[in-house]
Amino acid sequence: MTNPAIDEVAPNDPMLDKGGLIWCGQVWAGTRPTTDPQVSPIYDELNDLPDLHIYQGTYDIFIADAKRFAEKAKQAGTVCHLHIFEKAFHVFMGATIAPESKQVFDDIQKVMGS
Repeated sequence: MTNPAIDEVAPNDPMLDKGGLIWCGQVWAGTRPTTDPQVSPIYDELNDLPDLHIYQGTYDIFIADAKRFAEKAKQAGTVCHLHIFEKAFHVFMGATIAPESKQVFDDIQKVMGS
């Protein structure tokens, strides 16, 4: 929640609140610093990973960090596909009646080879 771009998206996110996420992050971290890779993988080296597919909505507060994570993974040599969906909210693919959700699950089937 330290990415300055989060503040631009936060008002559009109908599900998540920055203050609440900061609190959750502190609870999750416990005695570890929030920059510990075991707390937040964005601080890891991100090499030695399998191909990644990240599905993200532009109305999700995590979009800024998803972009940052994808770029960092690519710079580390990881194949990373960032799929961005306009005006989609956090975990939008769970709204299975939405065409965007079907698109995500169709893509996952292709990636998984089934």
